[in-house]
Amino acid sequence: MIENTTLHIYERNRMEDLLKIFSIILENRKFDPLKKEKVVIQSQGMSTWITRELSRQLGIFANIDFVFPNAFIDDLFKKCFKDSYDPEKLTRDVLVFRIMKVLSEDIENNKQKYSQIYDYIDEYTSRNFKISSKLSALYDDYQIFRYEMINRWNSDSNKDDWQAELYREIKPKNIPDRSQLLYKLQKMSFTREEISSLIGTTDIFIFGISVLPPYYLKIFEFLSQYIDVHMFLMNPCREFWVDIKTEREKAHKFIQAAQKSGIENLEESDLHFFTGNTLLAEFGGMGREFFSQLLDTDSQVEVSQTKNQNTPNTLLEHIQDQISELYQSDKDKIKINKDDDSLIISSCHGKRREIEVLKDYILDILQKDPNIQPSDIIVMAPDIQDYYQLVDGVFSKSYAGERLVYSISDLSVRQENQLVDLFLKLISLSKSNIKASDLIELVEDPIIMESFNITENDLVIIRNWVRETNMRVDVVSDDLYTINHGLKQLLSGFLMNEERVFEDSITCYKDIEGSQALLLGNILELIELLKYIQLETKELKTLNEWGTFLHSVVERFEDVDISYSQQKIIRDTISVFTEEKDIQTLSGFDKPVGFETIRLYIERKLGSNISSKGFLSKGITFSSMLPMRSIPFKVICLLGLDQDTFPRKDPKLEFDLIKSHPKLGDRSSRKSDIYLFLEALMSSREYFYMSYIGQDSKDNSQRNPSVVLEQLVEYIETNFYIEDADILDHLIKRHRLQAFHSDYFRPESKLFSYNEENLEVSKAYNLQKTDIKDISINDSLESDIREYTPIDIIRFFKAPCEFYLKNENDIIFLQNDDDVKDYEDYQIDGLQRYILVKKIYE
Repeated sequence: MIENTTLHIYERNRMEDLLKIFSIILENRKFDPLKKEKVVIQSQGMSTWITRELSRQLGIFANIDFVFPNAFIDDLFKKCFKDSYDPEKLTRDVLVFRIMKVLSEDIENNKQKYSQIYDYIDEYTSRNFKISSKLSALYDDYQIFRYEMINRWNSDSNKDDWQAELYREIKPKNIPDRSQLLYKLQKMSFTREEISSLIGTTDIFIFGISVLPPYYLKIFEFLSQYIDVHMFLMNPCREFWVDIKTEREKAHKFIQAAQKSGIENLEESDLHFFTGNTLLAEFGGMGREFFSQLLDTDSQVEVSQTKNQNTPNTLLEHIQDQISELYQSDKDKIKINKDDDSLIISSCHGKRREIEVLKDYILDILQKDPNIQPSDIIVMAPDIQDYYQLVDGVFSKSYAGERLVYSISDLSVRQENQLVDLFLKLISLSKSNIKASDLIELVEDPIIMESFNITENDLVIIRNWVRETNMRVDVVSDDLYTINHGLKQLLSGFLMNEERVFEDSITCYKDIEGSQALLLGNILELIELLKYIQLETKELKTLNEWGTFLHSVVERFEDVDISYSQQKIIRDTISVFTEEKDIQTLSGFDKPVGFETIRLYIERKLGSNISSKGFLSKGITFSSMLPMRSIPFKVICLLGLDQDTFPRKDPKLEFDLIKSHPKLGDRSSRKSDIYLFLEALMSSREYFYMSYIGQDSKDNSQRNPSVVLEQLVEYIETNFYIEDADILDHLIKRHRLQAFHSDYFRPESKLFSYNEENLEVSKAYNLQKTDIKDISINDSLESDIREYTPIDIIRFFKAPCEFYLKNENDIIFLQNDDDVKDYEDYQIDGLQRYILVKKIYE
């Protein structure tokens, strides 16, 4: 071990304070300006924020290599173990097909060894792929969170554990896994110069990471023996808090202690449990586990945490101060000003109303506080993909002649990349016969329109062709009502002379004009592509052959005017089947499989590809609530805090050894979401806004918010008060179903709106209400009485608005002939129905 090297840990409850320490270290240390500094982060947004803020503080901030922990450790292993390290053979994707290979061979013997999963697989290849994907993900997690167990599996030949036996079968004999690499690394000895040469720097900086798995912590602890490792951690509390307990934990520990001790009159106070702050105890579970792991590290740890000298004024500042100082004021409640709006909760009727209310809230903040700019605001949701279309629809509208500038991050590649979206549509058509609605959806796709020279005006003609030739389904069969049969009608009508067409109107379509021949040819070319996809995907092929097929589909759109990066995403995804080290070669799985397996693989790969390029790019940032997003903003808004949405539930497999035997530091979606909420609460500098769907849009019944929101509300009610007012009425705003409700435009109302259109609608609506005279019961009896048949009553309940407009205002709704039907309508009259029913009963 080298002297004067250590694992430095800097803890603060404000990210800005951590950044100041980081900038001081960078300014004071001597380093080679030609070498890059290594900064380990866990989100791309953090690198953007660090670069922006340090550029402001230092004047220039460059030559920094931001890396994720996985990439950093992978690069370290490559340089340490060189040729013996071959991670490509142990990736999740390769393990999937290695498992499939084992499970598809010697089936009779495997059914006994792996009976738990063979009951599910049966003879379905797609099920084999699904269960293999689950097992591959588990084995990957085991190497990080149960590396001791994996190491035992590698050295033990016990056949009683089917997961261990399967792992030994799929793992290449001469390739070490991550558990073996860790133990090998710990046995090695280096000099400071050797480690610096391997890593490319003399110091490692780990910034803004909320938690690290024990596996990663072990590696950084090992490196700290030779070079300085600096960890900048956001700790919500400056006091020692790893031993605090929630009420549930205290009750559980008390029952255990009472059972073990046998003391009859044991009191909870005898056990000296300490909570300190209930919010920190309830929300900080994941952080507590991580900081307790840091206490067990063998390296010298330098902890530095200073007390916040600022006096809290607002409700938000009081909550943050109580969490930071580990206390609460439930006995002596703190008085909050009536005009305090630092923390607001909005209860809405749906996602769109959440966005509309949010826009008014942001406009109000920008209006009354000139120091806040759109770039000081972040809006997060459990999954921003549920909101992004609504955001575009609401925020794209201008206010007072100006639009709010915003950017949306964390969208799936399918939502950002038109070619990916089209590609996924095309391969999904393999699941069933192509319907007429599928064809219309495809021809309306911008890339299809460009690739096959289809214009906006052509879409009307195509719809008319589909409807009038009774195209319903199937591009392969020539049967009546198929798409293929309809196309033959169109082609026959174009090729035959006019007299023959009128004589044979059943098989020939008569209205093909000369100028439409080119369009018909383009449609036929598209149908040929769809036929090719339909026929090819019905076959069994090897992985390499499927790769060739997928490339042939993508090549059809090479000439379309789209960026190289958009094409590259698809090519990189399918190249694993055709490149030199393809997945078939690496896994050894060379059996033919159906296209369903390939489709599931492609959809998962592209579906899990999330882009963060819009984070902190311009104006208001919209993003998903992802871990390691504890970046400070003046205004933080959280959407979608519904009971069934947040926090996420942890999926549990019956054979998941991590979930069945949990340990400190294990990954948990639920704990991660709750801790993320705590980080967001502590990172908000002036305003913290939350919203959820609290009323049903149909009957206005109440809906419960997320459990974290309920706990926060309970905490506020217990510790704070407003003089001569209910603090919850002040805190929670229950919004109306309609944005034009008059409550938003009354001076005495607590609700407000900046939408001028809704103001005009509200005025018109309320004007109509005041113009209606008060009609007495006697007057109403003298009015005309109309008679309605049972059929009329049925029509009213099926379509009340249509019935009213038709009967009261003589407005007739025309049948929409533009609808494209996927199936032929078969109608029978009363006599036919009677005969058919009689035959059935006979």
